[in-house]
Amino acid sequence: MKNLLTFEEFLNESLNEDSKVDTRIKELAEDPEIQKKMGADADKLKHAFTVLFKRGYGAAKTNWGAVHPSIKKLGQGEAAYNACGHARLNAFIDKREAYKTSDSDVAKWLNGEGEKPKPN
Repeated sequence: MKNLLTFEEFLNESLNEDSKVDTRIKELAEDPEIQKKMGADADKLKHAFTVLFKRGYGAAKTNWGAVHPSIKKLGQGEAAYNACGHARLNAFIDKREAYKTSDSDVAKWLNGEGEKPKPN
């Protein structure tokens, strides 16, 4: 079995340039349509999207009971945690409910208000 990172190691590790997660975050942050929709440049979006992904990943790892049933089908582990990270990121980009509630600090920062967000 592959060694998995602890949640703390994941949060402290800088994402590898070759990682699929980092590649996707970079692609999303550099997308002109997303930049226009979110009102921020690529560097700011990359930080925000990394924070959001880590929050989703961490939430799934620490509160499995709250994970959506479709993701639970993957089984508890890296794939499901990553899926939750991507789901949270996608929901934010689509400006769903969490954009105004649990991730409002990120939204405000992107709009020039508040402090630079950190993963919870």
